[in-house]
Amino acid sequence: MIGFAWKTDLVGWTEGHPYQLRDEIRANASVLTLPPLDAREVETLLRRLERRIDQKLLPDLRQRLREYSGGLPWLVKKLASHLIREIALGATQERLLTDALNVQNLFEADLAELQPAEQEALRFVARFAPVAASEVMERASAPVVQSLIDRRLVVQVGERLDTYWDIFRDFLTTGRVPIEDSYILRQSPRAVARLLAAVAERGGDTGVPELATALNTSENAIFNLARELRLLGVTAYEPNRVRLTEELWNADDREGAVRKRVTAALRRHRAFSSFVRLAERVGSSVLFSEYARELPNTFPAVSVAANTWLVYARAFILWFEYGGLVGTAGQVAMLADEGEKSAPPVPTKIFGVRPPVRTRGVFPQRAPGPSVALLRRIASGEQVGGELSQRETDALRDLLLLGAVEFTGDGSLKLVSPELMRDGQTDQARLRSLIEAKRGCKEALSLLADDPSAAPTIIGGVLCKAYGAEWAPGTMLCTGKYLRAWARLAGVKTRTRPQSTSNSGSGYEPLLDFGSP
Repeated sequence: MIGFAWKTDLVGWTEGHPYQLRDEIRANASVLTLPPLDAREVETLLRRLERRIDQKLLPDLRQRLREYSGGLPWLVKKLASHLIREIALGATQERLLTDALNVQNLFEADLAELQPAEQEALRFVARFAPVAASEVMERASAPVVQSLIDRRLVVQVGERLDTYWDIFRDFLTTGRVPIEDSYILRQSPRAVARLLAAVAERGGDTGVPELATALNTSENAIFNLARELRLLGVTAYEPNRVRLTEELWNADDREGAVRKRVTAALRRHRAFSSFVRLAERVGSSVLFSEYARELPNTFPAVSVAANTWLVYARAFILWFEYGGLVGTAGQVAMLADEGEKSAPPVPTKIFGVRPPVRTRGVFPQRAPGPSVALLRRIASGEQVGGELSQRETDALRDLLLLGAVEFTGDGSLKLVSPELMRDGQTDQARLRSLIEAKRGCKEALSLLADDPSAAPTIIGGVLCKAYGAEWAPGTMLCTGKYLRAWARLAGVKTRTRPQSTSNSGSGYEPLLDFGSP
């Protein structure tokens, strides 16, 4: 087998080349279009880079190189060569991460190798890109344009020419590097809040082993939690330590300063640009699942399972919400500048003390029996808090979601409204007002009031629709059963449908009233 490799991005008139022979070879050849490198192939090149610099790449730097390259072989090579040069000049991996790989040095090094005529042609391409090759040929000679193509500073796109990187194009036209970050956020703001609180309690600077002991977890888990804070610029890049930046630690309003830093970081992130484009395409309201399907196109060099993309999508959207960039309603997110269409900003805090029990947004999550038992204990004056059993913790979640109880300064629990419990019994009117304040519950209770025998699946479907969620039938069934039980506790009558005509009486059987002693 004899193979020919012929450059197809030559610039000039066909009379200057044996174009007939070229066309004859191409007509008899099998042309293979190679896709970008996948995650495994990029990883192979990164391991070779580690051997070249005789250093283990930091996980964050490894990910940044993979994401910036987009799987393009020549761009992987270019970024790797730049990294080798920067480290040889004394730069540390931590500093390169902080400076977004210091790509401005890369661009300046590219320009320093060019002659004035080449620089002029390059800036012309950047200003009007993508520009017709014939138009560029009117401004510069064929050898000049060909030299830019050979250096991979200019690439051919059909019959047009463009710079090899949109960030490089912006640098040529503005003199700045408006680089879009492309790291992946995996942890939600609530997940990192626990770590942030532990760091703050220790003066804003502490070691990873100490944090692992304090939070009763592994050092690797601490690294994963701290990664998001480092990437967003909240903590500094220091080995085996978590330290808040001095600017944030010394701020009068630390929460506000952190939120401002996060917002600025997310605005220049590729994932947010992708969300904005998707919102414009689908009509402002974006399902979490829709955004998850968009992320693989945003991060082509990252290969994970489909359900993992949904986890990443949720983490990104929750950080967007924390930064005030989007509002959410169940499983739907909207840009914050959509006016009345957008949900009001959620005053999420990651710097303050948060409840020791994590809650999810959907109410209810279980039958009310254990929750009512815990409510009675709290109402009786018993000190409830601190170490709770798993059953008690599960029962507490619904009470927190309902807004029926809250934590005091010493970590114990108290009723938000003392009138909720009277003589060991729940006040039905007060409980119903709390339930109806939860999303979808007012509509569900109204449905039960009109039709006491409404099936649990129907009730669960009302909540599913209210949250904009995509629930399995089993989830709607369980949630509907739980809400029917809470409804009975709030004085709403429910009945079951008869299974056969042989049932006695009216054909309805009242269900257990959880409000009964």
